[in-house]
Amino acid sequence: MYGLAIEKLKEWKNKEDRKSIILMGGKTSRTWIMKEFGKTNMRKSHIYHFIVQSKNTRDFSNEMN
Repeated sequence: MYGLAIEKLKEWKNKEDRKSIILMGGKTSRTWIMKEFGKTNMRKSHIYHFIVQSKNTRDFSNEMN
């Protein structure tokens, strides 16, 4: 399961026109997958938990459309 998620994230990373990504699922799984992907595939990465940080959800709401 985690291997498939990492492969899908690699596909997303290699797209020329990629946009921000939103992962849905269990909090522990999402966080682990993004941390692992960030360590192994990106120079820098940031994780935002929008459910906890509702102000951030409003800030990015226009980008999601």
